[in-house]
Amino acid sequence: MDQSGSELLLSQGKISMDQSGVIAMAANRIEVKNSSAVFMIAHNVEGSVNTMFGPRGSLIFGAAAGLVAGLFYLFGRRK
Repeated sequence: MDQSGSELLLSQGKISMDQSGVIAMAANRIEVKNSSAVFMIAHNVEGSVNTMFGPRGSLIFGAAAGLVAGLFYLFGRRK
Protein backbone atom coordinates (compact mmCIF):
# COMPACT_ATOMS: atom_id res chain seq x y z
CA MET A 1 0.00 0.00 0.00
CA ASP A 2 1.28 3.45 -0.85
CA GLN A 3 -0.58 6.50 0.50
CA SER A 4 -3.72 4.42 1.00
CA GLY A 5 -6.24 3.52 3.67
CA SER A 6 -7.98 0.25 4.49
CA GLU A 7 -10.21 -1.30 7.10
CA LEU A 8 -8.70 -4.80 7.17
CA LEU A 9 -5.54 -6.36 5.76
CA LEU A 10 -4.75 -10.07 6.08
CA SER A 11 -1.77 -11.86 4.58
CA GLN A 12 0.03 -15.16 5.07
CA GLY A 13 3.23 -13.52 3.87
CA LYS A 14 4.21 -9.86 3.94
CA ILE A 15 2.38 -6.52 4.07
CA SER A 16 4.24 -3.38 2.95
CA MET A 17 2.86 0.06 3.77
CA ASP A 18 4.16 3.56 3.01
CA GLN A 19 2.29 6.62 4.34
CA SER A 20 -0.88 4.58 4.81
CA GLY A 21 -3.44 3.83 7.49
CA VAL A 22 -5.34 0.71 8.43
CA ILE A 23 -7.77 -0.25 11.17
CA ALA A 24 -6.67 -3.88 11.58
CA MET A 25 -3.96 -5.96 9.94
CA ALA A 26 -2.42 -9.36 10.49
CA ALA A 27 0.51 -10.91 8.67
CA ASN A 28 3.64 -12.94 9.24
CA ARG A 29 5.82 -9.94 8.34
CA ILE A 30 4.87 -6.24 8.20
CA GLU A 31 7.07 -3.51 6.72
CA VAL A 32 5.90 0.04 7.41
CA LYS A 33 7.11 3.56 6.74
CA ASN A 34 5.30 6.53 8.31
CA SER A 35 2.03 4.62 8.66
CA SER A 36 -0.56 4.07 11.37
CA ALA A 37 -2.72 1.18 12.56
CA VAL A 38 -5.32 0.65 15.27
CA PHE A 39 -4.76 -3.11 15.68
CA MET A 40 -1.75 -5.00 14.37
CA ILE A 41 -0.78 -8.68 14.74
CA ALA A 42 2.54 -9.79 13.27
CA HIS A 43 5.45 -12.10 13.86
CA ASN A 44 7.98 -9.52 12.63
CA VAL A 45 7.51 -5.73 12.24
CA GLU A 46 10.04 -3.45 10.52
CA GLY A 47 9.87 0.33 10.25
CA SER A 48 8.01 3.13 11.99
CA VAL A 49 4.35 2.55 12.75
CA ASN A 50 2.00 4.46 15.03
CA THR A 51 -0.43 2.14 16.82
CA MET A 52 -3.43 3.23 18.85
CA PHE A 53 -3.19 0.28 21.27
CA GLY A 54 -0.06 -1.43 22.55
CA PRO A 55 -0.10 -4.91 24.12
CA ARG A 56 -1.44 -3.65 27.46
CA GLY A 57 -4.05 -1.36 25.88
CA SER A 58 -5.21 -4.18 23.61
CA LEU A 59 -5.70 -6.48 26.59
CA ILE A 60 -7.73 -3.85 28.45
CA PHE A 61 -9.78 -3.04 25.35
CA GLY A 62 -10.52 -6.73 24.74
CA ALA A 63 -11.54 -7.33 28.35
CA ALA A 64 -13.84 -4.29 28.34
CA ALA A 65 -15.39 -5.26 25.00
CA GLY A 66 -15.97 -8.83 26.27
CA LEU A 67 -17.57 -7.53 29.45
CA VAL A 68 -19.93 -5.24 27.54
CA ALA A 69 -20.84 -7.99 25.06
CA GLY A 70 -21.48 -10.42 27.93
CA LEU A 71 -23.75 -7.93 29.68
CA PHE A 72 -25.75 -7.35 26.50
CA TYR A 73 -26.08 -11.12 26.06
CA LEU A 74 -27.27 -11.65 29.66
CA PHE A 75 -29.77 -8.79 29.59
CA GLY A 76 -31.02 -9.89 26.16
CA ARG A 77 -31.83 -13.39 27.47
CA ARG A 78 -33.91 -12.07 30.41
CA LYS A 79 -36.95 -11.28 28.26
